[in-house]
Amino acid sequence: MDDLNAEEYIPHRGRMKLIDKIVLVSKDKAVTESIVNDQWPLFDDRYVNPVVLVELAAQTAGIYIAWNKEKKKLRTGKERGWIVGINSASFFADRIRANSIISTHITSTLSVDSYMKLNGHTRIGEDLVGEIGLQLFWIESDEHVNDEI
Repeated sequence: MDDLNAEEYIPHRGRMKLIDKIVLVSKDKAVTESIVNDQWPLFDDRYVNPVVLVELAAQTAGIYIAWNKEKKKLRTGKERGWIVGINSASFFADRIRANSIISTHITSTLSVDSYMKLNGHTRIGEDLVGEIGLQLFWIESDEHVNDEI
């Protein structure tokens, strides 16, 4: 999947773009890789706080959803944004060292209209460092937006 650029699928740039490489994306799952560096949010000294794994899961989920919508010809370019909820999060490391390569795996467990539940797992090598459950809801276009509110 070397030909896929994360910036084509997620709006994050600069310090907030944490995905370095899309390893795999399919109708069933997405896998990304990220290298921890001192520009990341929650970075302190030589480590990053594992809470950042939630953002890795969310960005990988964004790639998964956008890629699948594109393949189904449902990506309109008029998407307005998402509301993302953290259903669950478990961390198995107190801190994550700089230059660690984190692999993030996302799978969908439920998809109905504009609502989706996803499960994420993050690993450094073979070691599981986080499990994240996300819920997403998105608005497709400006059609139902009331500007008077």
